[in-house]
Amino acid sequence: LITGKGAGIKLFPVWGAGVFTLHGISYCIDIYRGDIQPEKNFLLVSQYICFFPCLSCGPILRFSDMSEQLKKPVISSDKLAEGIKLMLIGFAEKLFLSDSMYEMWQHIREVSTDSLSTACAWLGIIAFSFAFYYELRGYAHIAKGLGSMLGFELPDNFDLPFMSAGFNEFIKRFACTLYSWIKDYFYRPLCKNKDGVCLWALILSVLLGSLWYGFGRHTMLWAAFICLMLGIEYLLKKVLAAVPTGVRCAVMNVLFLIGLPFLAIGDLSEACGYVAAMFGGGSFAGDVLALYVIKTGVVMYLICVFFATGIGRYLKRRIMQLNTNIVYIIEPMLTIGFLLLCTAFLVGGGGHSPMNLFLR
Repeated sequence: LITGKGAGIKLFPVWGAGVFTLHGISYCIDIYRGDIQPEKNFLLVSQYICFFPCLSCGPILRFSDMSEQLKKPVISSDKLAEGIKLMLIGFAEKLFLSDSMYEMWQHIREVSTDSLSTACAWLGIIAFSFAFYYELRGYAHIAKGLGSMLGFELPDNFDLPFMSAGFNEFIKRFACTLYSWIKDYFYRPLCKNKDGVCLWALILSVLLGSLWYGFGRHTMLWAAFICLMLGIEYLLKKVLAAVPTGVRCAVMNVLFLIGLPFLAIGDLSEACGYVAAMFGGGSFAGDVLALYVIKTGVVMYLICVFFATGIGRYLKRRIMQLNTNIVYIIEPMLTIGFLLLCTAFLVGGGGHSPMNLFLR
C-alpha cells in the first residue's frame, strides 16, 4: 500500500500479507506434490488462507492439519478456558514484559554511542532482545488462545530459543512454524543432498526467512550476521561437538547479543558504534544510568530470564509430579492476576512496540 504525495511517498506493509502468501503457496505446492487433494469447498480454503488469529505473526499453518478442524471445530468449556488463559498470558507478555523492556531500551538508546558505557550497552541490548522475543511470543500465545476458543488446536511457535546450543538450533526453535515452512518448501527443493547440510541453500533460506520480519536494511544485515554464524558453526562442527552443551549455549547467547544491534538499529554506523560500546568503545566503564537501570529494572530482567529459560515450565512439571491439586489452585489465581495486570497496563497506556522498527 503506497500513500503520500510527491517526495513524501512511503511504503506501508499490509498486515497479514505474509500469512496469506505462505498459506496460499503451501496449499498449492501440497496439491502439486500429491500430499493433499484439491478442496472443492472454496469457503473452506478461504478460511484456511485468511485464518485471522494468525494474521499478525503466525503461527504458519498447513491445510493438511487444519482441513478437518475447519470442517468440524470442537468447542468445549475446557478449550474455552485454555484459550482465555493463553490469551491473557500473551497479553501479559506483550504489555508487561515486551513493552516494559522496550521502554528501557529506548531510554538507553537516547545516549550517544560515543558516551555509552559498556554496562549500559549490554543492559540495553539484553532489554531489546527480551522486548523483541516477548512481543512475538505474546502474539503467538494470543493466536493460539483465540484458536482454542474457536475450537482449533494450533501449533506452538516458540520452543525456548535462548536455550539453544547453536545458531542452527536457534533458528529451529525461534518461530518454529516459519522454519518448518521454509525447510519444506524452499530448503529441501534446493538441497540435493537429502542426508547432509547444504550450506548455500541454508544461507538462502535464512535470507528468505528474514523477509518475514521486514524489508529494511537492518533485517538484511541481521540475516547476514546469522548466515555468518551458521557458516562458522558448519566449519567448526567437529570442534564444537566436543564442547559441553552449556558452554555452547552461553557462547551462542553472547554472540546473538553482539549481532542484535544490527537488527535493533537501522543505521549501520550507529549499529557498529553500539557494538564497539559493548566492548568498551564508549567514554565510561560505568555510569549513573547503568546503576539506575539495574536498580529499577532488575526484577523485570529476572522475570524475563525466568520464562525465557524454561524455569517456570520446569517448576510446573515438578509441582505436577508432587501434587496436581496445587497447580489447579495456582493457575486460576495466575489467570486472574494476568487479567488485572493487563488491564492496569492498558489503562495506564502501553509503551512503544518493537515491531514498529520493522515498519520503516
